[in-house]
Amino acid sequence: ALKSSYGDMAAFVRHSVCANYEKLTMPVHLSHGNADMTIPVNESRYLAEKLSGKKDFCYHEIDNGNHDAPLKYAPERLEWLLKLI
Repeated sequence: ALKSSYGDMAAFVRHSVCANYEKLTMPVHLSHGNADMTIPVNESRYLAEKLSGKKDFCYHEIDNGNHDAPLKYAPERLEWLLKLI
């Protein structure tokens, strides 16, 4: 769906976090439900692999979580972020 919204792959790649992960200079916390029916968890797993050496990166995969599952963890993730600044 996202690819079709951009019209061409060049525009998609320019806006893709997976294609531009090296530009993420800020702290990153990524939560994803592994039963997400909207965005496949493999996208987040790919990004997590690319960012695994980043000292201010955290990946949280939610077992049986769907697309909105990360919302439950937002307060504690904000706490994580605030400790970094």
